[in-house]
Amino acid sequence: MRTTISVLWFVFTLLFLHLGLQHWAESSRSIPNFPMPEREELRKVGSIQIMGQDLDKPIKDFATNFNAYLANQNKSNRAANRRSAWGYFFAAFAAFVSMLLEWRDPICRRFKGKNQKPIEAGQPTDGQVFSESAPSASSEKPSS
Repeated sequence: MRTTISVLWFVFTLLFLHLGLQHWAESSRSIPNFPMPEREELRKVGSIQIMGQDLDKPIKDFATNFNAYLANQNKSNRAANRRSAWGYFFAAFAAFVSMLLEWRDPICRRFKGKNQKPIEAGQPTDGQVFSESAPSASSEKPSS
């Protein structure tokens, strides 16, 4: 049972690590700016105005505003993907630690048992002290 849980923690570690790396890679991608179209014909003629405005003024204003919007979206997407990546990296670390904790008890028992002598009956264990002269807690009578 312990090995099955350890394998599951290992799978979660790999999954979270993969997702974290994927979000980190996505955070470096950005949408390119909208290019302002150039009209060669208008340069030859000069400037054409409609109702007192250059013919290309609306598209230039749109390009400026749209590029500002794209810059804001790129910044927002980068921050969101980086936060997601760090969250997945933390989850991968937690899954890895959980996997190690599952292996800790069998490993500790294996190493602990190699260098120890077998415990005989009546010997103190784990810091317990047995003494003939010291009264035990159950044999003491409360004083009134």
